[in-house]
Amino acid sequence: MGFFTVLLDPGIAIAEAPLSGAPDDLTAEEAISVAQAVPRRRLEFAMGRTCARAAMATLGYARSPLPRGQDRMPMWPDGLIGSITHTDTWAAAAVARREEGFSA
Repeated sequence: MGFFTVLLDPGIAIAEAPLSGAPDDLTAEEAISVAQAVPRRRLEFAMGRTCARAAMATLGYARSPLPRGQDRMPMWPDGLIGSITHTDTWAAAAVARREEGFSA
């Protein structure tokens, strides 16, 4: 059980990972958001998406793109809401179903 898991409502799926190693590949929609970024920023972005997809899978959702919107926030699939964060060494994502009463 991760650190964040014990802090949040059980209806919120959490995934976390160190900012090291190789994250999942980004989709074309996602990669365009960090195409001009330095390698470190690409790692932060990609590992955040990896964590988000892991949290989505916990809720029974298939892998899907999480592009960045004009407000720089992740564009979640219909029915989901979430947040992605990172520090210098760690990435995490929290995802919930909107129907569970969570909102932006």
